[in-house]
Amino acid sequence: MTKRFTISIIIFICMLYSEMNYAQNWKLVDSVFNPFGVNSFSFSAPFFADLDADNDFDIIMGNYTTDRIEYFENIGNSTTPKYFRDTSVTYPIYKNGLAGTNSSYAVCVDIDADDDLDLITSGYNGLLLYENIGDKYAPEWLIVENYFSEINTQIGTDPKPAFGDIDNDGDYDLLVGIGESLFGGPDPGYVFGFENTGTSTSPQFVLKDTLAKGIGDIGLNAYPVLKDLNNEGKVDLLLGRDLQTLVYFVNTGNRNSYWQRVTNIFNIVETTSYWKNPDLCDLDGDGDYDLIYGTSNGKIYYYKNKGTTSSASYQYDASYFNSIQVSGGGATISFGDFDKDGDIDFVSGNLLGKLNLFDNVGTPENPSFKYVNSALSSFSAGSYSKPVFIDFDGDDDLDVVAGQLRGKLITFLNNNGVFKQDTLPFHFANAGWLSAPAFVDIDNDVDKDLFVVGETSADSKFYINNSGTYVEDYSWVENVVTPHSGFPVFEDIDLDGDYDLVIGSLWGDIECYENIGSKTLPVWEKNETYFAGIEVSQSAAPGFADLDKDGKPEMIIGDYDGNFTYYENAMNTSDLITDIETVKNFKLYQNYPNPFNPTTKIKFTLPTAETSYMTSLRIYNVLGKEIITLIDKELSAGEYEVELSAEGGGSKLASGVYFYQLKFGSFVKTMKMIHMK
Repeated sequence: MTKRFTISIIIFICMLYSEMNYAQNWKLVDSVFNPFGVNSFSFSAPFFADLDADNDFDIIMGNYTTDRIEYFENIGNSTTPKYFRDTSVTYPIYKNGLAGTNSSYAVCVDIDADDDLDLITSGYNGLLLYENIGDKYAPEWLIVENYFSEINTQIGTDPKPAFGDIDNDGDYDLLVGIGESLFGGPDPGYVFGFENTGTSTSPQFVLKDTLAKGIGDIGLNAYPVLKDLNNEGKVDLLLGRDLQTLVYFVNTGNRNSYWQRVTNIFNIVETTSYWKNPDLCDLDGDGDYDLIYGTSNGKIYYYKNKGTTSSASYQYDASYFNSIQVSGGGATISFGDFDKDGDIDFVSGNLLGKLNLFDNVGTPENPSFKYVNSALSSFSAGSYSKPVFIDFDGDDDLDVVAGQLRGKLITFLNNNGVFKQDTLPFHFANAGWLSAPAFVDIDNDVDKDLFVVGETSADSKFYINNSGTYVEDYSWVENVVTPHSGFPVFEDIDLDGDYDLVIGSLWGDIECYENIGSKTLPVWEKNETYFAGIEVSQSAAPGFADLDKDGKPEMIIGDYDGNFTYYENAMNTSDLITDIETVKNFKLYQNYPNPFNPTTKIKFTLPTAETSYMTSLRIYNVLGKEIITLIDKELSAGEYEVELSAEGGGSKLASGVYFYQLKFGSFVKTMKMIHMK
């Protein structure tokens, strides 16, 4: 099997600016789904080093998810590590864009013997050196152009480096494992050795066959690690690969053939991931090397060394790097109190079609989620399942309606904890491909209406619920252009008493259409500020719920890699709009008749005020263009009625949907009407 290969065309936005931008509204909290503090990235390649000279191990993480090398600072200690992702350390590498950078693998080594750690990244651009121009306490990396240019001509386009003094002459030599070389190079699975013929301060690496003699082809994706594992004073060799086991070689010190293969040292009990990228470090501070390796699905495994410094024995410890994610990828999210215990749980789909229930084992104020086997676990909605909670049959328990790859909606009716699959309730709602449903009472008539987003905006459909009969009518989401393979959810983001529309996109960002109308007749306006700078790697699936009981909805985003990202709502409630319908005596009524032809009447009531206010009543078409002004003058409190003629006022109205908007001082309300000839 091979690694997923993705070509990304990215417009790079300064990461610090982006963080500063969205930090005004949302605060990233990694600890909810990553208690250890380390995110799960596809094809994770962790490397451990003390990058801030505080005597514990930090992490530099290569990966395929973010297109960047990620840095995690150990904010715990040398015996009890805990991590925090700090993008500022690697930011200078990417400040001018991603072109020419690498993100597959990274290692740190003091390559120029100046008492600080330099950074070598690797991937489809070969090896790149970033010299540490800071110090051992605060690294600052600057690229050294063409440093490995000669070596890169010999190692292909997917090399993984490891540095160590193989020949025991006091300087670093270099081993390079060959990944896949998709763009040319040596055969995958082989290892090449480069002897340092220079000095410890000015190395010169020259290909030397004897440094890798005896290793041979160990399978696709050879990932070397050089450490003195048996405490004999020479670096030994551990190799990750595309098979279910690791390969270990002892350094014999024989300059004609350094490596002797040893078996039964690394007994890996985890066999689900074919791709393993290892490192060795004393992560628990007991004086011997522990084993940590990344995998293709992003999960990181930790094996504690239960042996000694000279005789290792490894045992898996699941308490380390225990991220909560969806197995199989394709995480989505829909909230509800599934078990009726007073806190909020959620359901997620995955790429294989499963329905995954996550129980809130924390409290209503401090959530903590755990995957549980449930009555849903045995069901499948079809590939790329996107389930949402809704009490469809009104029996006070949560049913599930799921979108899926072929565009259908599958219903799972809950009868007191027993589920029955049914395709009939929403047989009419086929989005063609990659359907994602969202339920909302868009017209404030108590029942739930349905929005189904498909692969393209043209596939998306809205159904108004008329007493149990669903009628297709996209005018309720007029002007909403859904992103490719979007995931919709309705939530009152601005706390003004009506639903806004939030849609996660295939590309990983979040789009928002703010409702500037009312909770009975919405008017949608795209808002670029609420989620500016927030994105995941691919296929963003947002969900909202008040998870800390502060009156504001928190956001969790599922993504393609199966991860969940938690954002605390940091909006200042004093900046949010007050629901205008709570203002005493301020009312804008539905026009009558509606639909109308050729005339209709619009009635409104203005609230009591000490003085008159400038008042306007205007008509807009579905594109938001003003076409008629009915009132534009000062009015005092009282009841008013205005007649609109489709044939008068110098503007003949065609059949269609229109909006009328009333403004009285700072109060604004918009409603929808239909002219039908």
